Amino acid sequence: MDVKGKVALVTGAGVRVGREIALTLARRGMDLAVHYNASAGPAEETVEEARRAGVRAEAFQADLADVGRIRDLVAAIEAAFGRLDVLVNSAAIFPRTPWDEIDEATWDQTLAVNLKAPFFTAWHAARLMRAGDRLDLADQPRRRHERIAAQ
Repeated sequence: MDVKGKVALVTGAGVRVGREIALTLARRGMDLAVHYNASAGPAEETVEEARRAGVRAEAFQADLADVGRIRDLVAAIEAAFGRLDVLVNSAAIFPRTPWDEIDEATWDQTLAVNLKAPFFTAWHAARLMRAGDRLDLADQPRRRHERIAAQ
């Protein structure tokens, strides 16, 4: 599959699995929309490394727990690239709170980012995606996150 010149949005692309996927796509010639929420520094590092691979890459900040921000993210990507071919939903959060101490706000935030956001990111991105692909994945939880990761 020739991906040169195609555009991918990788959520959570500043760290962990999202970063590795983004850089793999860049090395294969795909332009990148690098999403981050709070990891501005790592996202910029991902952008710079992607650019060194010879592709166009831009960082986009959005809190994916807010569906309105997802809509704005996709609009910003459309303005910057004019298209979207691939979506990789990699952003996730893993609260460090023991499962029996999680409060409702933490639970709601976790579901908003890990469950609701991938759906609405795909929903908003679909209008830009012509003959593109979508890859949904679950990031690997760290130790002590096993129970909440089972959602």
